[in-house]
Amino acid sequence: YCKWYAGTLDIYRDPKDNAPEVSYPILTSVLVTSDVSTLEWTFASESGKSFCFRALDKPSFKVWHRYFTILNSELGGNPFDSFAPPRRNVGVSAFICGHDYYERVANIMLQAESCIYISDWWLSPEIYLVRDPDVEDASQFQLDNVLRRAAEKNVEVYILIWKHTKVAIDLGSSGCVSYLESLHPNIRAIAHPPSFPINWSHHQKMVVVDQKIAFVGGLDLCFGRYDTTDYRLKDDNFLSLKWPGKDFYNPRLTPGNPNEPFVDGLNRREVCRMPWQDVMLELNGPAAWDISRNFVQRWNHHRDRKGNELELGPVHYPKSKGSAVVQALRSISRWSGGTKVERS
Repeated sequence: YCKWYAGTLDIYRDPKDNAPEVSYPILTSVLVTSDVSTLEWTFASESGKSFCFRALDKPSFKVWHRYFTILNSELGGNPFDSFAPPRRNVGVSAFICGHDYYERVANIMLQAESCIYISDWWLSPEIYLVRDPDVEDASQFQLDNVLRRAAEKNVEVYILIWKHTKVAIDLGSSGCVSYLESLHPNIRAIAHPPSFPINWSHHQKMVVVDQKIAFVGGLDLCFGRYDTTDYRLKDDNFLSLKWPGKDFYNPRLTPGNPNEPFVDGLNRREVCRMPWQDVMLELNGPAAWDISRNFVQRWNHHRDRKGNELELGPVHYPKSKGSAVVQALRSISRWSGGTKVERS
């Protein structure tokens, strides 16, 4: 009995077993031969060892063979030494400011059917994703409420955030994890890495929905990132605040306690907010699946003994809908993803 996880193929003696008999590092191995007459594949690992396994029948052989063929093309020789090859016919949309991105990602998350993956440097559960004055109840589009509504539809939500180093900055990550997991049993969150030893921070910012649509770029779902093309400096009309509480943000000034989200950290009458411009891309097809695989690999590395290992299998390889050529690039290493250093 086999289970495919990001990075390994786990072999079980019995489907009911909690632990695999053996795990093979597929992501660091190369497919050498395949034989449909015997339903067998042979792999060679980077350590020089080889291993062979056999499918149960021809239908399952075809499914796994298609997947291994795709995977084999990703195990070396990709431009920039990336874990992923260039993907063709990908649909791409760009969002320049938080206004458009937040509204789009909120609507896509509310349409989720199976899973939502979020990775951020900083995440503020109370952030308003839609700030249209025509919306009667804006609280329904607060991030925490969007995630709760998705979880109530049996969508599995997984969230990775950086466990900040307080000597540098206080982002309230520990309280954030506790709060998120209190919203619904289907919401799971991890702050990484442990406090000691002190490592670099996680800066990957992405949202993946159903392993079919991915958002990746430079905007966290946090205070201070929402903006429009007006780039307003002031927001002191207390009857109709666009940036309430800690969302009125200027990183050059101390924002105050992050665990009091709706208490102003700055004096709006005396200082200005810092406008924020950055880019997020929306991707579909195999490029979105590559972003999903990166998240799953990181989650399974970070989770330690908390359980909830994520599965990534051939059934989650979506069709492309677009005309762009896209390649996923990343910086990752042993501490941040459990893999060799990649600087693509």
